[in-house]
Amino acid sequence: MKKLLSFITTIFALLFTMGAGIAGYHQVALATEPAMKKVGEPAMVIVESASEETEEEGEEEESEILLEEAEIELIAQTVEAEAGNQSYIGKRLVVATVLNRVNHEAFPDTIEEVISQPGQFSTYPELKDIEATEDDYEAVYEELQQTCNSSVLFFRTGRYGYGVPLMKYEDHYFSTLED
Repeated sequence: MKKLLSFITTIFALLFTMGAGIAGYHQVALATEPAMKKVGEPAMVIVESASEETEEEGEEEESEILLEEAEIELIAQTVEAEAGNQSYIGKRLVVATVLNRVNHEAFPDTIEEVISQPGQFSTYPELKDIEATEDDYEAVYEELQQTCNSSVLFFRTGRYGYGVPLMKYEDHYFSTLED
């Protein structure tokens, strides 16, 4: 499984690096095991997003997302558990929900804290038994490259739950917080 994950990670990193160079929006670098790992260090995917201008300085500031392989796997398992029966876009919206929460002040700052937060992702207790698919991992990597929706913070099935309704996509109702 680790070899497959490493292979998939390398392929996606290469594809995203090529796409980033063409589009000019993002830069993706994958620290491969031989080049990056020291004894006991996890491999990380480093995603640098497009520059943002700071209000005070008027200068551009780069933001980056650093994820360990275990965090990528946790998101992919969550996607399979929560949206395994949904289309690729439905899966990406679940990834966007997790990543948007990490970046939002109203939620915890780490992937695991967001996913394990009580009352939020009901599938969390079973995630260790969930086998993520290639499609799940692809949704995670593509969402790290460029988000499909920067507003989604909640989703549920059957009806809107928390926050301000944004949209219904397949079986999920997506919401955000009030401005």
